[in-house]
Amino acid sequence: MKVIYSCLFGTREILLNQNELLKDKQNKYLLFTDQKNVKSNFWDIVYLEKEALPDRRASRLPKILPYRWLPEIFDQSIYLDNSVLITSNLINYWELLDDSDFIMFPHPSRDNVIQEVNHLTKLQHYEYNKMQEMIIEYEKLGFNLNTKIGMGTILIRNHKTETSKKQQDIWMQQVLYGSERDQISMGYSLWKSKIKYKFINSSIRKNFDFKWPTRSLEQK
Repeated sequence: MKVIYSCLFGTREILLNQNELLKDKQNKYLLFTDQKNVKSNFWDIVYLEKEALPDRRASRLPKILPYRWLPEIFDQSIYLDNSVLITSNLINYWELLDDSDFIMFPHPSRDNVIQEVNHLTKLQHYEYNKMQEMIIEYEKLGFNLNTKIGMGTILIRNHKTETSKKQQDIWMQQVLYGSERDQISMGYSLWKSKIKYKFINSSIRKNFDFKWPTRSLEQK
């Protein structure tokens, strides 16, 4: 069975209002959140205690590990960041999983993880030293740092195959013990797990199915 899901942790953002008319009755729609007062006519709310984890890392648990956090009945999933607005029916996206287990949009601005780390270093991200250490270690392990980088904003997955489970576990380990910026370790986890993956042949900024980003909805 198929599920579309998202995450909302902490109070930095408000819940993005999705169009109920675009819901497909064949799919389930779940929102993982640590906010007990969140209500939605679009999402079925799944309350999740984040315990001692910071908001970003807590949100990564269901995002990165769908095979562990989604109900057993679901084996295919589409994950959306809370900053993504659905603008059409997503039924055609399931067909992308016929020959791959992991589908994503290519990064709209940067080509590889080196450019991503350099960009975040210029922005003085508080983890930039850790990111530099990570990519140095990845290169030592044999990962090609020039590998095309994708976006973790929208993920389409067969998430219960053995290779997919392996990729999720590798990715989560990197996020928990490395940088919370999961795009730094996503490419490495795909390479290390040998999962079959591909990129969507369109831009995340220019397509008919999603609007991203929707930063105006963030609380000030």
